[in-house]
Amino acid sequence: MARGWPPQTRRHQASCLEQGRPRPALVDSIFKEYAHSNKVKELVAELGWKDPVLPQSMYIFKQPSIGGEVTSHQDSSFLHTTPRPTCLGLWLALDSATLENGCLWARPGSHLEPIRRVFVRNSKHFHDNDTDAPQMVFEECDSTGKGWEWEGKMPDGWEPPSAGLQEKGFAPLECEVGDLVVIHGQIDHLSLPNKNEKPRETFQLHLVEGPAEGITWSKRNWLQYPEGREFPSLVPQSGDKRKADAL
Repeated sequence: MARGWPPQTRRHQASCLEQGRPRPALVDSIFKEYAHSNKVKELVAELGWKDPVLPQSMYIFKQPSIGGEVTSHQDSSFLHTTPRPTCLGLWLALDSATLENGCLWARPGSHLEPIRRVFVRNSKHFHDNDTDAPQMVFEECDSTGKGWEWEGKMPDGWEPPSAGLQEKGFAPLECEVGDLVVIHGQIDHLSLPNKNEKPRETFQLHLVEGPAEGITWSKRNWLQYPEGREFPSLVPQSGDKRKADAL
């Protein structure tokens, strides 16, 4: 956002944002400090990740009155690892998230379902040099699960009071400022539009297991770092506890 622009212009720009700078945990000291904090590292370790690395962080705006819905999806569709999925999301509420301003909805038990599809680099574009082909495409993995009916869409009856969501097994996840929602990579989740006068901003980390656990980041993932650059590690270091104790 340019400095020196009239305040009303800056406010209009902010109100139109849905997603801020990608990977803020790499470039902003405050977000980086949080992402690499002892609390985050200890939580991830307690959840069973042995060699966690951080490919993605996002600051998400769901602006008052105009913030749009996020359709049904699984995070592992966009952050795919082999030979098994290992994605984990940490969703930090920077505003209260309510039914009125577009809180998360998730379907309990869906973490046991297979990945429905993956978002990958299109070989026609990148390998066959077909510049008319889209760079990224979805590839179907499993269409037998319950969620395939509404994958990438909003389930029928999602509009408030959202009876259709509840009938399909979704439950709202309302939370307060500072609450952290832990999201398994295969959990089916979505959020409704923000029709309220209050914002609903979040900071999100998406991590996966690293190579020390025999896990490979798919070379077909849409997200790739430059050659030779590794994902930041979230493995607790011996000095982390000493630093935390000194605070």
